[in-house]
Amino acid sequence: MAALHLSSMFFPTQISSVAPSRKKVQSSCATQAAPLASRASAITGLRLPTAGKKRVAVSTNAAWNPFAKSTVAAASVDGTGYPAGKLTIFTSKGSRAQIIEWYAVEKGLEFESVSVNMRNGDHKKKPFTNVNPFGKMPAVQAADGTPVFESGAILLYLAGLAGELKSPEDYATAAKWILYANATYWTAAEKTHAAPPDQLDALNALLSDRPFLLGEEFSVSDVALGSYLYYTKAFFGEKFGKHPNVSKYLTRLMEMKSFKATCGAS
Repeated sequence: MAALHLSSMFFPTQISSVAPSRKKVQSSCATQAAPLASRASAITGLRLPTAGKKRVAVSTNAAWNPFAKSTVAAASVDGTGYPAGKLTIFTSKGSRAQIIEWYAVEKGLEFESVSVNMRNGDHKKKPFTNVNPFGKMPAVQAADGTPVFESGAILLYLAGLAGELKSPEDYATAAKWILYANATYWTAAEKTHAAPPDQLDALNALLSDRPFLLGEEFSVSDVALGSYLYYTKAFFGEKFGKHPNVSKYLTRLMEMKSFKATCGAS
């Protein structure tokens, strides 16, 4: 698979007008929240999209990247679609899009949030179905127009953009935690409306000597697992009382400015 160097990717400020309303809005992970731009305005150090300001380059020094540049855009045959030129994250109330925004904000990726009105069924028709033909959230459109859907796939894509995946081993490490969070942990938690004790035992032991899953550095793996630990707490009232290392880990994540600006805002 060919290597990709992303040092020349820019996201221009101005784009052409389209039918859907393009606003920097979003809701919290569990409940509706204020617009992202409004919530983050008081938070220093976060590089959020700001109208009227020049967008900065997203670059990486990664020597390896699993994402080959694609010229496939989300536009349909009749020309209906969202304009390319910047990373676009589609969001709606009660969706998992805030997981994606959390990682993008923390890594300083420039993006625009587009609110899709699911109550009106906008997610089941064009132009959104050009991005995700199954009409589900979350979904993103890459700067070159490539549509990406499914939260795990999106996180892997953004990790590639952020330069976190410098080798096939980095990719495998991120993928295993993303797949675990989605397919193993959350599947079990949803079934019983509680965190699976045996899995918490293993996580508690793993986190006994490190602040984050992979060690000293925050990574996309923490977003993948941390978001579902947060869901377990928010939706099912999990206290993690018997697993202090997991509890401290989740508290550490929830205290991040990027988390408070996205998932934690209410």
